[in-house]
Amino acid sequence: MADGLEVVSILLGWIYFFAWSLSFWPQTIDNYRRKSVVGFSCDYLILNMTGFTCYAIYNIVGYIDPAAGAGNVVINDVAFAVHAWVLTAVQVVQLVMYEKGTQKVHTATWVISACLWTLILLHVILAGAGVDTTGWSPSLADFLVTNTLRLLGIVKVCVSFIKYLPQVYMNYIRQSTVGWSIANVLLDFTGGSFSFLQMFVDGARSGNWDIFGGDSLNVAKFCLSIESMLFDLIFIFQHYVLYRHASTRKNQSITVRPDDTYYLKMADVTDESPMNVSDATATPKSE
Repeated sequence: MADGLEVVSILLGWIYFFAWSLSFWPQTIDNYRRKSVVGFSCDYLILNMTGFTCYAIYNIVGYIDPAAGAGNVVINDVAFAVHAWVLTAVQVVQLVMYEKGTQKVHTATWVISACLWTLILLHVILAGAGVDTTGWSPSLADFLVTNTLRLLGIVKVCVSFIKYLPQVYMNYIRQSTVGWSIANVLLDFTGGSFSFLQMFVDGARSGNWDIFGGDSLNVAKFCLSIESMLFDLIFIFQHYVLYRHASTRKNQSITVRPDDTYYLKMADVTDESPMNVSDATATPKSE
């Protein structure tokens, strides 16, 4: 029979699953409704695809084999990772199909993604070849050879930090959060909060508070919770404080110049209509 803390952990886990999973839907629906991904960073999306591919593998293998090195992986972790991968794949298809103006995936994003996948492939090859790590430092051997699953978790954590930066910068340059779903942000913050609370409860149940080295706690999940909450607070501040007038103003469209500088222009469309990219003309806003 489950004890009280175990029941609380299960409830928190499924609340975080639904909140984090639902956070993918507003942006996907918004893209579909507008038939446009203007305002939604292409770099963020490509990095997200890399990150969630790693995280799905990390959770599936960690759940099947608890001794694989992922820490405490429960079924809601697997469900979230798989759902997130599927919705991210849908958004990649939207990126290909829908209007994106002159937005593009920058070379740096492709280079970062290629380097990460090269590192993972190298790790798999070295691990499969049974490389002798005698004389290596334990941390280097673990990182390069002996624990592929942990490397996938580290990659996901790093990607999650990097992926938010283009969207933060895009909002700053445009002085607007139009095209970036605030519902996504609020649900993401809720999911991150409950995910962190679940790990806190799990730590209390096990008595193991060694978050960065304990076998019972999922380090990648912990870091992702913190990262998502911190960046969501930035997005919330941008939307409701810094650029609240631009985000709520009607009859607004976005024009993107070829040099990747973003401008705002009043046009004869509403926020509910697809954003005018090709036809609108604008002059740079004053600095």
